[in-house]
Amino acid sequence: KQNSRWPQMDLTATFASNGLDSSYFDSLDDMEIGEHPSYYLGLVFQYPLANTKAKAEYDAAKINKTKQILEFRQLEQDIAFEVDDKSRFVMLKSQQAAKTIKIEELESRKLDQETKDYRLGRSSSKTLIDYQDDLIRARLARIKGIIDLEKSIFDLDRARNILFDEYLSGPTPPSGAQNDGLD
Repeated sequence: KQNSRWPQMDLTATFASNGLDSSYFDSLDDMEIGEHPSYYLGLVFQYPLANTKAKAEYDAAKINKTKQILEFRQLEQDIAFEVDDKSRFVMLKSQQAAKTIKIEELESRKLDQETKDYRLGRSSSKTLIDYQDDLIRARLARIKGIIDLEKSIFDLDRARNILFDEYLSGPTPPSGAQNDGLD
């Protein structure tokens, strides 16, 4: 678009051979041998006077380029924000999963102690069953916490656009593993 704002000079050339005779076939023969040639050579010079169309197109192209650059930068910022948000969510879910594991350990110890008390006759079967229910709920909460953590890690990997690298390429062998030649 920028070049259309400058003056333009074109060279034009034409060659024609005419056949002028009283019969059609004699005219074709004259044309074939080039009896009556005509030549045209010209120079065409164009200079945009107002040049508003070319300038407007050039300015529109510049504006469009600037707009696309700004949209790209906004997209970069959106991605960075999403990755940061997902990273914080992974950290939160990791802390929650760690707490549910600790709660399960405490519920298990509580049940073990209550079982000992029950065997010694210092507890009732209802209390023992309630403690077993508490342990089951703690185990379910731990499993849910781990699943939520894995989901948040998956969401983070999706936001970082590394799913293909990590999930579709298959499991990576442990370090130091020997190549068995089956690859």
